[in-house]
Amino acid sequence: ARALCGRSILDIPGAVSAFEKAVKDFSPQQDRQELNQALWLLSTRIGCYLLTGYLGPFDGLSEGNRESALLGMSTSMFEPKRKLFGSLKRLGLFIATAHVPPQANTNPSLKALGYTMPE
Repeated sequence: ARALCGRSILDIPGAVSAFEKAVKDFSPQQDRQELNQALWLLSTRIGCYLLTGYLGPFDGLSEGNRESALLGMSTSMFEPKRKLFGSLKRLGLFIATAHVPPQANTNPSLKALGYTMPE
């Protein structure tokens, strides 16, 4: 989202909660289970290391290391890692462009994309 909108999804109020809700409410059961397992692994030191090559947990990594870890997953020779990266990327981009933060009437990323809301 940063490359597209000039901001991180973490800069959008409520985006993390919206991401979690989207996983819970809109993902098929098997996809949700796989994603939850992967997210749990990323929350552990050894799981993060196995998936990314960085000794985690993922949320404890610097922003640069998180970005490098995700980019590494995107080009991994292991298809499950590429699939996980694709799922996170698609869901993150959806939230970054569709989520309307509390007490706002539009998504702040839309202006960065050059989109103007119709009157």
